[in-house]
Amino acid sequence: MIFAFVLLAVIALCAMILTATILLTATDMRRALRRVTSILPEAEEALKKTNRSLSHVQRILGRANVATQRVDHVVAQACDAASEALQRVTQLKTHVSGFFQEHAGNGARGEPRHRRGK
Repeated sequence: MIFAFVLLAVIALCAMILTATILLTATDMRRALRRVTSILPEAEEALKKTNRSLSHVQRILGRANVATQRVDHVVAQACDAASEALQRVTQLKTHVSGFFQEHAGNGARGEPRHRRGK
């Protein structure tokens, strides 16, 4: 019987300690929530400013993307034009080289000189 009373006393003591722990945890939680609640208006304002800044950055990046696409198009056109010009220069060089080889034999390379009228 004494054992039952001792066991009952230990159980009651554990229940009181558990209740005290729960009350202290609840009190700490309430303090923490109050701190969080007091910070929320500042956090909300900071989030609004951040959202506005991000919207501004998004607009800037969109404009930069359009500008980059335009520059890419211009560069592609310039490359095409340069390529075409180089092809024309190459064709002209080939044509001129052929012309000089046909008409400019002057003996400099051991070729006979052309004498006109004789």
